[in-house]
Amino acid sequence: MGSLKHQFIMAINENFNEGGSDKHSAKNGQHSGTEDTMGRVWSFAERKSLMDVSSQLAVFCKEQFGTKQIKDITSSNIQDFLKSKSETCNRNTLENYVSRINKLEVLVNRTFETADVHWRGNIVAPASNINIDNKLRNVFMERSDFEKILEFGKDSKSLAPIGIELAGFGGLRVSELEKLQLRDINFSNNTIHIHESKGGKSRDIEVTKEQMDRIKEIVQERGLINPFDKVIGIKAESIDRWLNRACEKLELNKYVDAKSGIHSIRKMVATEKYEQYVSEGYSKKEAVDKVSNFLGHGENRKDIAKTYIKNL
Repeated sequence: MGSLKHQFIMAINENFNEGGSDKHSAKNGQHSGTEDTMGRVWSFAERKSLMDVSSQLAVFCKEQFGTKQIKDITSSNIQDFLKSKSETCNRNTLENYVSRINKLEVLVNRTFETADVHWRGNIVAPASNINIDNKLRNVFMERSDFEKILEFGKDSKSLAPIGIELAGFGGLRVSELEKLQLRDINFSNNTIHIHESKGGKSRDIEVTKEQMDRIKEIVQERGLINPFDKVIGIKAESIDRWLNRACEKLELNKYVDAKSGIHSIRKMVATEKYEQYVSEGYSKKEAVDKVSNFLGHGENRKDIAKTYIKNL
């Protein structure tokens, strides 16, 4: 039957509606709880969210309980999974987890006749343990700490340090690092193209000649030739996990405790960019707009800029 993760993928794909033939009905009935509505995956976005949640659940159940088949996952196992998520997720996110897992129950039972799992009604969103005053968004990476992390990763066999280094060049999201291909690197004009990132937006990020020279080294070291070759070559969650372990080893506890990950690096780069633009003579608003565009948020987003620019 395949791995636990593969079983979930099969259940999702078997009921995927290829983008949805009746999105209006899907939207109106999504939370109705009917088997017909719950038993179909209506959009690519919904498919992705179900894939993400089921992948995390599969890894948790395999590592914690040695589970090999979906039919052996109990509601108690899932409640333990949700409890583990309460350390890093807010209440709304936890409720979304419950909603998606409820839907996964229907998809699994529709796909596998022998599954007969019963999770709905037996799982609840636990209380979140996040301290709102110490949110992820409030933690900025210090450049000195960033350099320590890069030094720590020099002898690592993981590809994650490459992603960390590139994040420090252009303030890329971890999802953007995962997707980045050789064809997205323009060596002649020192830009990195980000294709259809968050909100479907694309943008070009300018880097320095020195940074592009380093990217060339990475490409050569990895032997990348095909335009579709992934520059980093590993999943986003693998980059995040490596960064978290590195911070733990280096006792950079403020990043570990806040689960800040790549976001803290994005904020470091954004703050440095803002200071650079101001020093070049741009007004405060112009500098904010340039940073916001650089990050992929668009202009006139001072609310977003305050999140990413220190002491704005």
